[in-house]
Amino acid sequence: MKKVFQILLTLGLIMTPIFAQAHVKWFTNVVPHKESIENILSPMFLLLTLVAAVVLASLTLIIPKMAEWGPVKKMEDRLSSLRKYSRYLLKYGTAVALMIQIVNGTLFAPEFHVSSTVVTVLTWVTIGFLLIPHHISTKIGASILLGLFIYVTIHHGIFYMLDYGFYVAIIGVLLVGNTKLEQAGFPFLYLGTGLSLSWVAVEKWVYPSMALDIVANNHVPTFGFEPSLFVVVKNLGDRA
Repeated sequence: MKKVFQILLTLGLIMTPIFAQAHVKWFTNVVPHKESIENILSPMFLLLTLVAAVVLASLTLIIPKMAEWGPVKKMEDRLSSLRKYSRYLLKYGTAVALMIQIVNGTLFAPEFHVSSTVVTVLTWVTIGFLLIPHHISTKIGASILLGLFIYVTIHHGIFYMLDYGFYVAIIGVLLVGNTKLEQAGFPFLYLGTGLSLSWVAVEKWVYPSMALDIVANNHVPTFGFEPSLFVVVKNLGDRA
């Protein structure tokens, strides 16, 4: 099992791109144009939302039945045995992510350029504390990271930073480790990440011109849908 994990980790590192763009606003220079609420809440949007809700409700009935199948149960047991490594992956993964960001002169996102020596030093201090294998060190690193997130939020605005709210969820998990609230850590991470992704989806519905420009200029396949409808369908599917 250890050898399989090492192989998967190696393949993951090999396949990871050196540079990547993962946010719609990083792909286009189009000036955002706010769509009216009447156009957003179109009959097609409401119909697709209803379909997504029905599918999600159905999955709550289907998934427990599937979990009783032999192969699925065996896979679930195997994955559950790796759950003990989740905190380590989150902790060291965050440290590596911060390291990549600060080396490139940014913090939390490519558009947040670091121009302060104090912020740079504090980021490296955070990385150092996160790399130390002790829960107190982890809490200190997470606390400094929370302070950095608040600092960036003050400078860029809370609504802009809602796109990156999952960092707050990650910080929360790191802070509650080895405490009575430890079991609530990962549910909070799921909730925070879900809300962050939902907010990003709302941004694409409110400012569809950016997403439509990406579809048109990068020849994104729409699978027979009109580009405007494809953006709605994709976002509903992703958030579901």
